[in-house]
Amino acid sequence: MSRLPHLDGLILRLIGEVNKHLLSNKAPTAILQESIESLVKASNCKYGFLGILNHQDGIKNYKYLMEKKVSFNTSNPFNKSMLDHPPLPFEDISKAYFFLKYTEHLKQPLLRYDNDRLSRGLPWSSFLLIPIHFQDELVGVIGLCDKKGKFEDDYALHMQPLVDTYKLLIKQINAEVKVAEYQEDSSSQESFDLMTNIDELWNIQNGNYAWEDKLGRSKKHIMDYVFGNDYELLEETILKAKSTMTTQSENIRFKRDKKRIFTLMIKVIYQSSTRSFKIIGKDISDRFRQESTLKKQQDRLRHTQLLLQKSNNELDALIYHRSHDFQNAY
Repeated sequence: MSRLPHLDGLILRLIGEVNKHLLSNKAPTAILQESIESLVKASNCKYGFLGILNHQDGIKNYKYLMEKKVSFNTSNPFNKSMLDHPPLPFEDISKAYFFLKYTEHLKQPLLRYDNDRLSRGLPWSSFLLIPIHFQDELVGVIGLCDKKGKFEDDYALHMQPLVDTYKLLIKQINAEVKVAEYQEDSSSQESFDLMTNIDELWNIQNGNYAWEDKLGRSKKHIMDYVFGNDYELLEETILKAKSTMTTQSENIRFKRDKKRIFTLMIKVIYQSSTRSFKIIGKDISDRFRQESTLKKQQDRLRHTQLLLQKSNNELDALIYHRSHDFQNAY
């Protein structure tokens, strides 16, 4: 018989909620988001997250991040000192970023307490990290922080059935990503052959041969390459890549000069160790023009259909009134 029946009941309830959502059309990431929020609240923790990890070019990052947000008043002098000592990037980057360093060799649940902070009721006094493995590969991590009181013994062990349920959703997410990547590769034979690195001020550090061959090397800042109002879209994409610690994708128009303008499908990766960004891309100008032409044709067709529908309605109304007048005449 379990020594923690209340915890077992909580886990069964959360599993039941996930299974109920699986029967709906809700996206797996949305199901995980709701579940992690319920888990954090039911566990009496101030903050928690579930991160699906991505390993790219030796850089560990979050591919998807679901978290229970927590407000942090930086106007409070004590809270402000916490942000600076040690430097935790709470302002620009998710708090989950701080725990990435613990995932390097995370094979078993990791529980840490700061008894001094705990006794004084100060924030960030405890955390529990629970790894999610597929065979021997670490694919995700659950984090629970600042529990009211201490975590019970074997807390992570009792959560294992819920972790196994999360695995099913993560497998579904990864499968959908693979299908999307396959469709993307099938839709265009060109690979992501363009690459450049920019520093924290977005100055270009270096670009590969394909980048310089396509766009040249005369410009010093990434925004100098952007055409039209797409600089706002690129700015949003770069900032989101940093704040979420996830790879961001977008279609951006770049220019070599006034006459040579290209639409690139880009991916922006934030490299926290160097506070820089890697941008990789491929030229989809032809496909983008074809899709734009098709969209215009669809818009014209939709407009024509609306006009026809309006004409049909007017004709139906005219026939009705004429028929009514004809009946009254006799």
